[in-house]
Amino acid sequence: DINKWIVVNQHLKTNQKNICALGDCAEVTGLFLPYVIPLMNSARALAKTLAGIATEVIYPVMPIVVKTPVSPIVTCPPNKTVAGRWDIEPTESGIAACFYDKHEKLKGFCLIGDAVSQKQSLMKLLEY
Repeated sequence: DINKWIVVNQHLKTNQKNICALGDCAEVTGLFLPYVIPLMNSARALAKTLAGIATEVIYPVMPIVVKTPVSPIVTCPPNKTVAGRWDIEPTESGIAACFYDKHEKLKGFCLIGDAVSQKQSLMKLLEY
């Protein structure tokens, strides 16, 4: 089956027997994730499945990193179904924006410029 991409389940299997797909051509349970981390997770899961150990692909929280020399950006957008608020703070030469739900739990962030140095500490606080 094709939606915009090849439709696969969490085992990366298509609706055709013995045919799997991953990467830039695959839509895994409705998600199209053409990035390195999801590709690596998909490849590891598919390798196990093909070796006889049925393994579903599970994606970790995955920030998107835009590596531009002038103004790097790291974003980990919140789930669009979560209600909450953005706290936006300028840094010395950038911006740190954090999205909190009604319980004050960090659900997403966007970091620009020197604020990208906060990525690891925010990833530890992120509740997805």
